[in-house]
Amino acid sequence: MNYIVSSGESSDGMVLSLDSMTVLEGGIANNTNVKDPSGLLYVSSGGTANSTTLSSGGSMEISSGGIANGIEVGSNGYRYGTRGGKLMGK
Repeated sequence: MNYIVSSGESSDGMVLSLDSMTVLEGGIANNTNVKDPSGLLYVSSGGTANSTTLSSGGSMEISSGGIANGIEVGSNGYRYGTRGGKLMGK
């Protein structure tokens, strides 16, 4: 399933395993745990992800203009940021 966090919305404590989540401009994803190689968190331009944990092959993509604060990469986690995306903390 692909979850969408739209402008003015936020998510908290989502666990993405075999799922994906897209954070659109003005949306905020807090405390997301991305696990399993099929788990993906995508932060589009103007979106924000706070306190994300990537493990067991989970991945994250930060588009140009997207912001990610406090990323923890655990066992076999994978982080991918595109040009212009801001990564803060680790």
